[in-house]
Amino acid sequence: MIVRSTYPAAVAIPPLCHGDRLTFDEFCRRWDATPNLKRAELINGRVYMNPPPVNWDHHGLPTARILSWLSLYEIETVGLELATDASVYVSPENCVQPDAALRIQDSFGGASEKQPDGSLAGPPELIVEVAASSVAYDLYEKKDLYAASGVAEYMVWLVYDRQVVWFQLRDGVYQDLPVERNGCIKSQVFPGLWLDSKSLLTDQKAKIAATLRSGLASAEYASFTEKLKSQGRKKRKSS
Repeated sequence: MIVRSTYPAAVAIPPLCHGDRLTFDEFCRRWDATPNLKRAELINGRVYMNPPPVNWDHHGLPTARILSWLSLYEIETVGLELATDASVYVSPENCVQPDAALRIQDSFGGASEKQPDGSLAGPPELIVEVAASSVAYDLYEKKDLYAASGVAEYMVWLVYDRQVVWFQLRDGVYQDLPVERNGCIKSQVFPGLWLDSKSLLTDQKAKIAATLRSGLASAEYASFTEKLKSQGRKKRKSS
């Protein structure tokens, strides 16, 4: 569980600024003192803040496409939760706000745990980032952090490069998931979560949905959902 320190109201609190080098407690203190702050992350002791405005074509629409695809999978699958721009404490001193995070709920055997304040502690099973101006940040600092924190799969949509890269954590190192000849990429952590990457890049929504529906009809997806249900029953009996 993440435990935050409390501070007297009379203490003057500096603003949270991009590039600050802060301890975790100081980051939380400045965050809590800035009610209108929309996005800030602490990665290896450095503050990163999302520069406004968010571009409609290069970030807004791609993020919406990812969320629509993941939402369909989440709706059909017991024991999952999907969130966007939510605070995730992937480790005790690193707080991120990924564009999308899909997790197995802790009551179904997931690696992350919901906190009393509504934040999440521990690594969600899948994180997705839409990278336009933040390519180096997403493919280096964040990638290294997610691997070290145990995020099982990490996807980055490189908008300007018109490319989707999807990694799976193996022995502590991210390896590329294979891309089939037709452009389909299949999650290993979430069986049945299939992505038609070519259709995603060309905004063919019907084909994206059709590929996912094929994944949902697969035998491996059926086995996965049965496993989740079994984990949920075990958790309920032990609680």
